[in-house]
Amino acid sequence: MTIAEIDVRRVLENNTSTYGGMKMKTAPFIPTKDVIIFPGIITPIYLGRDKTIKSLEKALLSDNKVLLFLQKSNKKENPEIPGDIYETGAIAKVLQTAKMPDNTIKVLLECESRVKFVETVDKKEFYMAKYEDIFCEITD
Repeated sequence: MTIAEIDVRRVLENNTSTYGGMKMKTAPFIPTKDVIIFPGIITPIYLGRDKTIKSLEKALLSDNKVLLFLQKSNKKENPEIPGDIYETGAIAKVLQTAKMPDNTIKVLLECESRVKFVETVDKKEFYMAKYEDIFCEITD
C-alpha cells in the first residue's frame, strides 16, 4: 500500500462532509504566532490564550488531532479568521501536555501532514475549521 493510499483511507475514516463535491473534514485549530512545523517533525508549542487552550481541550476530547495555521502577524492576540491566518497549515497529533507555572500549557506535537484551510466552523468558545488534505507526490 502506498503512502497516498494510506492517506486516502485515513481521509475516509475521519469526520467528513461534502463541500463542492469534495470531502471536507473538521477539526479544532490553533493559530500559531511564530511556529511552522512540517510533516514528520515533533516539536513543543506553548499555549496561553483562552480560545487556543479550549481548542486543545476539544482536540483531546476527540481524536487528539489539532490543526495549526500560522498567523500573518504575531502581534495580534485575537486574530480574525480567516483573514489573519495563512491558508496552508498542518494537522498534528497531540503527544503530551503539561501545565506550566505561568498558567500556559506546553504541548508536544507530531506533525502528520499538510492541510488547506477551507472555512471556519462557527464556534465562539474555541477555533474549529473545515479543511482538506494536501497530498504530495514522492518521486525518486
